[in-house]
Amino acid sequence: MAMAMMPWEVAEYFMAVTWVSLARWVTACVSFADRIACWLLRRRRRHRRSRPASSSSSLGASLSLATVD
Repeated sequence: MAMAMMPWEVAEYFMAVTWVSLARWVTACVSFADRIACWLLRRRRRHRRSRPASSSSSLGASLSLATVD
């Protein structure tokens, strides 16, 4: 025969279940945000690699030509 749970035991059980579900929800949100950040970083790197010349390298070339006099 199962013994009846006292009211505070029921409250503790529901609090534990609530905290576990909240922790899982937060973990899922962080994981989703991490996947988005990784995807954006890969996309930015791929996009940057496809450009022929960046502005910093052309600036460096123009500065080196200006000091050749």
